Amino acid sequence: MIITAILTFGTSIAFWLVVPDSPTSAWFLTPQERVVSVMRLKANQTGVENKHFKKEQYVCEASVLQNDASRIYRMIEALLDPKTWLFALLSGLANVPKGLSNQSAVIIASIRFSILQTTLLGCVIGVGETVVIWTTCVISSRTGSRAWVIFVYYLPNNLGTILASTLPWTN
Repeated sequence: MIITAILTFGTSIAFWLVVPDSPTSAWFLTPQERVVSVMRLKANQTGVENKHFKKEQYVCEASVLQNDASRIYRMIEALLDPKTWLFALLSGLANVPKGLSNQSAVIIASIRFSILQTTLLGCVIGVGETVVIWTTCVISSRTGSRAWVIFVYYLPNNLGTILASTLPWTN
């Protein structure tokens, strides 16, 4: 645990020192490439850098809501949007199998596998995750829908978690 924390902290320091804040300060880009990257951001209508905190984007005060009916409309629209609820469900379902995946080595070892076999079977889980992530990206890019693809991919995962949690350990 300490080793992974040290590695994570070291990686974050390395990123902080090496990765630039914006395309305009990217040391690895030529001046022409910097201009192109800023133009892409402009085309997407996103800024290069903004260090100003806008309270009205984060806090909805009652007086503001009474004077601005469009904010209420946007809030209601977001609550009625199926994608909002799908992403909320996705966030909830993403946390269901965490406990099981963290205990997979214990579960595999309880089936009387050796330490080496348990480790090797854990590697298969990692390969499976990589394949699922790759196919999710491919299918999402072809269909144009991330939410539905991820939702469908979570169904067997959560079904397996429910079965592993509820089925008896013995026959």
